[in-house]
Amino acid sequence: MNKRREVLKNIGIAAGLANFPINNLFAGNFELADPLIPVLIKPDEGEKMLGSTTTYMRKIRSEHTGGAFSSILTTLENGYLGAPPHLHQNLDEIMYVIDGTVTVMAGTEVVEVEAGGWHFRPRKLVHTFWNTCGKKAKFIDIFLPGGFDDYLFKLAALFQNPDKVDMTKVTKLVSENDIEVRFDLIDPLIKKYGLKM
Repeated sequence: MNKRREVLKNIGIAAGLANFPINNLFAGNFELADPLIPVLIKPDEGEKMLGSTTTYMRKIRSEHTGGAFSSILTTLENGYLGAPPHLHQNLDEIMYVIDGTVTVMAGTEVVEVEAGGWHFRPRKLVHTFWNTCGKKAKFIDIFLPGGFDDYLFKLAALFQNPDKVDMTKVTKLVSENDIEVRFDLIDPLIKKYGLKM
């Protein structure tokens, strides 16, 4: 029994040291460079980006969490695909549906996430989502690590004038942000589920 306690104690010490800025130890500096502070975001607060079918509002930003995660509040119009099918090599996403129902495709699985439901989309898995619930859907997306909200806001800005979208800038932005779009899946999804994009 004592050996087991000793092993657990050593694992705890190792885990603690893994998160300790070891180069600060040798520099004689024991303070963290950027301590996290509590942040209050009121219901109507947050930078907003209005699109023709989607509205984003930033809530918890990457700088609030030391880069660990960020989140946005999204409103998606009925009948629309929220994003083309895509995958990330280094990003995980969590969705919490507040109002309506969001349909999520992750790999070959398609599920409906009702209000109050959660959905986890892990990295390296093709995924997308859409709204066919008959009304606007509202949900929170959490991005791990943080910062993906920056990409969404930059992308939405490029589409502010639909008649003058510079696809060279769009392609560059997508390629710089850990996104592999599966263009071959867009038309089949639109046809099968009666979606617009």
